[in-house]
Amino acid sequence: MDTLNALIQRLKQNGATRILYKPLSANDNTKQQIYIGGNWEVLSVLPFGEIQSYPEVRQPNFKAPVNLYWMNEEGQVAHAPGAQLIMYPKYPEIRLSGFLKGCPLAPSAHMQPNPRTEGRILVLGICPDRRILAHLLLPGQAITAELLDQPVLSVAGVFRELILDRDPLEELLEKLHDIHQMGFVDSCRLNSSGQKIPYVAQNGGGYTLEALLDIIPNGHSEPDFRGIEIKQFGVKRFDRLGSPRITLMTPEPVGGIYVNPGVIPFLHLYGKPEPAKDRIYFTGTHQYGVVHATTGLRLDLQGYNITASGKFEITDITKGIMLVDPRTADTVAALWTFQQIIDHWSKKHGRTVYVPAISQQKLLGDDKTIRQYHYNDQVWLGVSTDPIRFFRSLLSKKVYYDPGTKVENLSGTPVTKRRNQFRMNFKNLASLYDTFELK
Repeated sequence: MDTLNALIQRLKQNGATRILYKPLSANDNTKQQIYIGGNWEVLSVLPFGEIQSYPEVRQPNFKAPVNLYWMNEEGQVAHAPGAQLIMYPKYPEIRLSGFLKGCPLAPSAHMQPNPRTEGRILVLGICPDRRILAHLLLPGQAITAELLDQPVLSVAGVFRELILDRDPLEELLEKLHDIHQMGFVDSCRLNSSGQKIPYVAQNGGGYTLEALLDIIPNGHSEPDFRGIEIKQFGVKRFDRLGSPRITLMTPEPVGGIYVNPGVIPFLHLYGKPEPAKDRIYFTGTHQYGVVHATTGLRLDLQGYNITASGKFEITDITKGIMLVDPRTADTVAALWTFQQIIDHWSKKHGRTVYVPAISQQKLLGDDKTIRQYHYNDQVWLGVSTDPIRFFRSLLSKKVYYDPGTKVENLSGTPVTKRRNQFRMNFKNLASLYDTFELK
């Protein structure tokens, strides 16, 4: 591959739809590992597996596997099974480790601590199936200079992104303009086969927009549209949005009474009984440091420190966001660990478009109705975020916990519905991103 175009075509043929690159320093080698970020922002562009915490080691850290393949000059690929991200939360800092082990095509000779080589470039092809294709460019190659002379789409941490066929944001904005021109659209969603079907529940705004964008709903924590997360939110009029509530993410607790002994005992302790309807509800806006008047629980964040310079440090990676009961010595009622929030926030929110929508009811006849949605083509784009911004916004009471969990049919076979939402008012969204602007 003596040209950049040839390299791009080889990566595309192997499944890459995004291409990132990073000029390597002499310290980027097998001994010191490859430095890929001094914050958590890079996690929004690199696909990774389940995060595990290692609190007992000398430098407590998180690790996550990456599905890395090295690609040679001929376009052949081979798996590097030991590749993983190591996240040191105290600094914070992220490094790529184990990237040569077990891979016959890995450029081992050029990634050693001796000699310390300057001028190399690591090129990564990101695939929709979460594979990462890696190729190393060496100093003095004409293709290296050609790559560095290219315009870049965006910068995520230490990486730059090449512009391929078309900027996905331009394509999305064009599609949203066409959807806006459609006016009110009946509530619907796509089924697993991609067929459009009616959707009658109240929360159809997101599903309908996804259907109009040909996005099939799934439970994966991935951005919706070519690396861009899409969030619609309800408004009464487009020219005066007010400050509607935006649901940021809905992770289930992984600890506390909610998990052991379980959600029903949790609801009996902290929910609001409705005997006439044979159910218990757990609702209410919970802000950091405030004891909720109804549930009696306080939203807390434990295991962190703010330094004298204002830096946010994670000091205990086993802790995280908690609901605690101050009446019983801060018993943990529910827990979301740091690793869980880092995982949820990083995988979807690096580049997010917020779309206003107006809803109305349409009469179908026989007293039946269906909800309709009209989407605006003036949207807000948030770019470059990381979990630390989320934690800071929680501490400043901009992010809050707003659940809607319930158990029904208590006298028979109980049925639970779980909804654990972290939300924010629209006017505060800019605190989560480096840039937040109208498009």
